[in-house]
Amino acid sequence: MKHLIALVAFVCLVSWVRAGAADSHKEVLNFKIGSDWKVISNSDTGRGQSIKYIREGDDLDHWKEIFSYAYGVRTRGLRPPDQEFSMIKRDIEKQWPGLTDWSVIAQDENSILYERHTNWSARTHEEWNIGRIIHTKYSWFTVSYTARVHELPPDTRAQWIKTFSDATTSADSNASPER
Repeated sequence: MKHLIALVAFVCLVSWVRAGAADSHKEVLNFKIGSDWKVISNSDTGRGQSIKYIREGDDLDHWKEIFSYAYGVRTRGLRPPDQEFSMIKRDIEKQWPGLTDWSVIAQDENSILYERHTNWSARTHEEWNIGRIIHTKYSWFTVSYTARVHELPPDTRAQWIKTFSDATTSADSNASPER
């Protein structure tokens, strides 16, 4: 019986230490968005968490602007950011063939900042999107701003590019996007 109690105590100790070590690798993406955004969905995608925001006054079915933030723990086999970007392009081109123009704003081995313009058609709204994919040693992050407009105003475009470019990661499991 003494050996069983010692074994259970050892397993609990090892589990506690392992859980603490895993928690030490939690990372968050730090960025600032305005206080006029409201959460419309928060879901577990199976690969990570996803949070979507719309502006106060908009509703889920008739939004003019939407911001999304997704994140998860990095796993083996995760494609690099440029390959993730290629997959996003492929999926959107499959959904709306020939309607989307793409450009890469900035890129390095851990991140890609891009924009796309989807032209109006009978199947989709016209949209401008700015997004960034970031991979760290332990995590992955995706942020995306989309506006249903013909042309994104230059100051709005510059603001979102700056917001996403300035985003940094930190090891703080209690942080959330600043407002």
